[in-house]
Amino acid sequence: MIILDLLARAPLARDTSAVAFAAIATAACALFVALLVVCDYRGARVGERVSKLGASAAFIACGVALALSQAPGAFAGFVVAGLVFAAAGDAWLLGRGQRAFAFGLGHFLCAHLAYIAAAASVLPPTSWMTPLTAVPVISALAALTWLSPHLTSMRAPICLYVAAITTTAIAGLALVWSVPVPVLGTGGAILFAAGALCFFVSDLAVARNRFVAPGFVNRAWGRPTYYTGQLLIAWSTAFASAGPAA
Repeated sequence: MIILDLLARAPLARDTSAVAFAAIATAACALFVALLVVCDYRGARVGERVSKLGASAAFIACGVALALSQAPGAFAGFVVAGLVFAAAGDAWLLGRGQRAFAFGLGHFLCAHLAYIAAAASVLPPTSWMTPLTAVPVISALAALTWLSPHLTSMRAPICLYVAAITTTAIAGLALVWSVPVPVLGTGGAILFAAGALCFFVSDLAVARNRFVAPGFVNRAWGRPTYYTGQLLIAWSTAFASAGPAA
């Protein structure tokens, strides 16, 4: 209900058909994710591939539609780039080997860098240090301590990736702390921060599944959390307007 109220007050302005398309894409993503969980549970490999790629395509479609409904601006452009990189990472993680995982990790790193750039386009990084910063930093250090015995040759890339996801979360929380944010507004800041935190948390499920205790339960909650995060970030562009960072 809170999100619906925020969207009701968003400057979705120019193209109501684009907003309707984004809503349809959001519903399609949710259906694909539900199918993904079922196919994963049943071991239906082809269905898992199709539903995962469908869900990823849907969140890209949502972000593009919302970005095109607004005046051109850096925030929406970086968000769409992040969504595309994230979808590419999803495709790579359909593979089972070390190479597929490494390429997937690289694309997700690029997604986080794009989201960091999006946040920086509306709020200078010099304003990102807030009392909320401690939450993702402490969580990241705890996660690295937990994962460290299991990382072996992947230690350096994982540490780099954790630094990126932590920075994305810090940026999102800084937007909320600084509301109302010029260009993005209160609603956009809240949605972006919520999406960044979902992305952060979902990566814990990926890490546990990859390095600690593989199993369906990790994917059963991790994947819905991840796709929720991408959709929230995509919908944050509905609040964006063209303009310089504050």
